[in-house]
Amino acid sequence: MTIPKPDSIRQTHRQSLITSELYSRPSRHPDYEAEAKVLGKLAHALATSDAEMFGTLAREAARLCRADSAGISVLESPPDRPASFRWAALAGQAVPFLNTHRPFDDSLCGVTLAMGKPELFGTPQRFFPSIEMLSPPVVEALLVPIPVRDDAWGAIWVMSQRPEVRFDAEDLRLLTSLADFTGATMHVARMKALAESRAIQAETAQSALREAEARKDEFIATLSHELRSPIAPIDSAIKCLGRLELQSQQAEQALGIAERQLHRLQRLVDDLFDASRIRQGKVTVRPENSLLADILNDAVAAVRPQMEARKHTLKVTAPSDAVLVYVDSGRITQVLVNVLSNAAKYSPDGSQIALTAAVDVPADPSGTSTEPTLSMTVADEGYGISAPALPHIFDIFTQRGSRSPSTEAGLGIGLALVKYLVEAHSGTVAVQSGESSSGTTVTICLPLSRGPDLSGTQPHGMAPCAAPCRVLVVDDDRDTVESLALLLGLDAHVVYTATSADEALAALDGFTPDVAFIDVNMPHVDGFTLAAELRTRPALKHLKLVALTGDVSENDRVAALAAGFDRHMAKPVDIQALTSILATVGETPLKKQDFGPQ
Repeated sequence: MTIPKPDSIRQTHRQSLITSELYSRPSRHPDYEAEAKVLGKLAHALATSDAEMFGTLAREAARLCRADSAGISVLESPPDRPASFRWAALAGQAVPFLNTHRPFDDSLCGVTLAMGKPELFGTPQRFFPSIEMLSPPVVEALLVPIPVRDDAWGAIWVMSQRPEVRFDAEDLRLLTSLADFTGATMHVARMKALAESRAIQAETAQSALREAEARKDEFIATLSHELRSPIAPIDSAIKCLGRLELQSQQAEQALGIAERQLHRLQRLVDDLFDASRIRQGKVTVRPENSLLADILNDAVAAVRPQMEARKHTLKVTAPSDAVLVYVDSGRITQVLVNVLSNAAKYSPDGSQIALTAAVDVPADPSGTSTEPTLSMTVADEGYGISAPALPHIFDIFTQRGSRSPSTEAGLGIGLALVKYLVEAHSGTVAVQSGESSSGTTVTICLPLSRGPDLSGTQPHGMAPCAAPCRVLVVDDDRDTVESLALLLGLDAHVVYTATSADEALAALDGFTPDVAFIDVNMPHVDGFTLAAELRTRPALKHLKLVALTGDVSENDRVAALAAGFDRHMAKPVDIQALTSILATVGETPLKKQDFGPQ
């Protein structure tokens, strides 16, 4: 329907508008960690259903904005009755009125859509009879239109029903972020539904379906990229706290909780990102000579907290001799971590889990040995997989029933990624399971080939120690640069920070860095342009440039190297990889001038 113009709004309705007060009130500080966790929940809900996602949106909007009621209003305009707004999702005091309607001409949403921007209403029940049934009375209501392509689809809103709760600019920022998330999601859903309906009618509609799927993949990739930005400073800050001497047992306990929850959020984001890239066939592997023992040790170390939390016993059996394998060690470690995590998740507390690695040298009937293979088996005593579910176990977004899904369920991506990565190594993966408590066995077979001789290189998993050097960190997110600078400072590195290319260039007047970590996606002047400028300066001919990005695709890595960067790292920065880079910087004596203001 056509949205009325602002000049058609009733005078009585205008008397309720107090939007200007949002910008004059003191605003609370952003809580990016809480916001990142909410986006993680929404990413998980996105893989389930619209109803669950909308319910999660309403509940989290109420919690983040300290509201008594929150909801999502959907504009409906059927041909047989006047346009109205349906309360499609609710939280708090308004829950009893789920799926009830408010007439367009007498609704807060109608005024908000007519104004075309977020609006704050004061004591709206005095002016809008359509919400008189809410109790206690509404003190304030903040509404943000939900944009879907070029028109408004509805609004997301929060209401305060206590005089002491007043909304501010931070509430507006949070609600706008959730509205943009909802709009993007609904646009993807609309495109996908349209494509599917056309595909039934005609074969030519397949192109529309592919477009909708591409938009979904792009949205998921963008969402996971954006989630990495708040994760990066949180990760660096937690690492800093872990290296400082804590003064109490409570502080250590709080830090442990933060580390575990951040790890869960990182796993969800990584899974979400990998899901998009699997569907596009963009997950790559880069094999190198690695020791099997290092891969097994890394995988066991990664799942040890999960095993200990569930009181499982993990038995590892592996060859006593050193076995050299030509694989992408990080990806094969990821494969084992996913399989071991599933074994821990779907087994009763206190179970026995076995990880067995063996080298098989089969012989043909003539007695001649053929190419050896590496087999890795994970066997558990878990709940097993039903026969109907077993053929679909490697399908993406497929989940087994978890013992406690509210705390342990992932996105249903792990085994799909396992199959993809194993087959990318020319290997095979198989799952055997029965009903009830018979357990599950996952067997991974890889060809045991060797790559070029790289003797003398740094062993896998051993990061060299980095001598103090001069570091420039450039990122438009201030929390990211400050947390990374703090972490580097603990190793006696001299760090200058900048939040723009102009700031970075200005810092060079009195500072000559040995290495620069640069975000490539900065506004105005991006990291590629800054890198090109730095490469033109003779004084910086030995400068090592490292590109920082939320994306880890092969295309982005190639683009970064082509732009003059020496390395390409994903956020949040892996500390071992960072230390390895700094260790390659030539030992240049630090001058007194290097210890200027940070």
